[in-house]
Amino acid sequence: MAVTRTSTNGKDLLKQFLMERNEHPERKDEIDSRLKETFEQEVAIMVLDMCGFSRTVMKYGIIHFLAMIVQMDALATPAIQDNGGKVIKQEADNMFAIFPTVEQAVSAALDIF
Repeated sequence: MAVTRTSTNGKDLLKQFLMERNEHPERKDEIDSRLKETFEQEVAIMVLDMCGFSRTVMKYGIIHFLAMIVQMDALATPAIQDNGGKVIKQEADNMFAIFPTVEQAVSAALDIF
């Protein structure tokens, strides 16, 4: 199966590459090289994690902590975006973002702080 770049999105293209790799293990090195050329990039990663979940919930209740998560999102997301970053995942009180450079990630962190 030949992999083309006409796929609807990156996930589909990645899946195509990996299926091809599974079907043709003898071409693993060539397919891995194409995978790296297509997807590999160097980025800076920022992970935000609110501290004191258990203590805060015990003291003020879960609704209070959920409101704090919404407030973190409202403050952090614009700072991340304004510094060239992109939020790639949010899970509970954690936020994961990527940036083209370390400097941009640090600037976003300072803005959030």
